[in-house]
Amino acid sequence: MKRIKKLVILLIAIFPVMNLYSQNQDTAYPHVIPMTPNAAEFAKYGDFPVSYYTGTPNTSVPLYEIDVDGFKLPINLRYHASGIKVDQEATWIGLGWSLDVGSRISRTVKSADDFLMNFDQNYPRCENGYYEAPDISSNLDNHYQMSMSAGLSCYYSGVLGSLSYDLKYDPEPDIFYYNLPNMNGKFILDKSRGAVLFDKSHNLKIEVIKSSGSVVFKIIDSEGNQYIYDQTEITRNYSTNGWLNKNIETYNTKYDSDPSSFTEWR
Repeated sequence: MKRIKKLVILLIAIFPVMNLYSQNQDTAYPHVIPMTPNAAEFAKYGDFPVSYYTGTPNTSVPLYEIDVDGFKLPINLRYHASGIKVDQEATWIGLGWSLDVGSRISRTVKSADDFLMNFDQNYPRCENGYYEAPDISSNLDNHYQMSMSAGLSCYYSGVLGSLSYDLKYDPEPDIFYYNLPNMNGKFILDKSRGAVLFDKSHNLKIEVIKSSGSVVFKIIDSEGNQYIYDQTEITRNYSTNGWLNKNIETYNTKYDSDPSSFTEWR
């Protein structure tokens, strides 16, 4: 009996100093910014590379090859055999197919935009993306800030209102995918080390150049070839209530992603 009393007293002493977090606008559900069907098809080669280890065969149809001073750029039709997902959108070539020409970088946004160059309506109080956020510990209190809104939800410090925690610093890096001639992979951008390759055997040097509200990537491969990515592709999610045709914009249209969310560089 005495042990039970001691346990109850211990729990009472611990609970007042614990931070409890409920779901609000920032944490209720993930704000996913998907890639376009063409970019998503190329990203598969980073997640499921063609190799005997993964069991993914190299299914391609060669169309042409550009040869400039010994540098060869193949143009192929490729099919990724990882399978077709439910409601997967077809590329402009066909379902599961892609036109492999040139080079590109695409990404999957995790939480907020790593660069956060513009206001993000999903995280209105977010100050920095992961790439430029201060180097702080992973404690939840360091990434969220407390805010009070009018209402009768709770009573705090003598003020009637709703208490919530909003994202202040992006805690998760985005995942970037690169597609080079005869080479595919992915990387993240570390705050101090720069680009961190998932497959270090590729021996690539990746630079990020930010200027006047835009982001440019430069990749240098092991042979000294440079790839500059200064053309961007922008995606935007939206849904409408009561309309089957999504091309019609009404007062019920609800946008779920920032209009300037870059998902691919070419």
